[in-house]
Amino acid sequence: EIANVVLAKDGSYLQELLVQEAARITDATARDAYKQVSGSPLGQLAGGVLTTQQRAAQFLGPIRPLVFPYPLPGEMASLLMPMLSALDKDDDDFVNAGREVLTLLQGLTDQSQGLPSATSTAAGGSSANQTAPN
Repeated sequence: EIANVVLAKDGSYLQELLVQEAARITDATARDAYKQVSGSPLGQLAGGVLTTQQRAAQFLGPIRPLVFPYPLPGEMASLLMPMLSALDKDDDDFVNAGREVLTLLQGLTDQSQGLPSATSTAAGGSSANQTAPN
């Protein structure tokens, strides 16, 4: 019955709420991933390359469209970086909520397939990786 309400063609408040919350979780997860990657050594190297590209394009001034008719990755990244680096105070809450939902869904999927869930093995349940006592 719940699936009929969620998947109804006409749409409902519940569908709107689910889509809105999914968008919030996706946004917060993308910001969190950007924060982690940009802080890594490889992320800092990539950021330096993108910054150099942007400066090179700016240096060309009015002849830039003749040399590079399309936007460079550094120019595109400079437009996205402020949006990704502007963290909301609720981002961590949404990321954690998203992880909890995924863990819950994984547990339900595992149970429907007859597999031990991650939560049951963490709580001391049996697992295929555990050895039998001697």
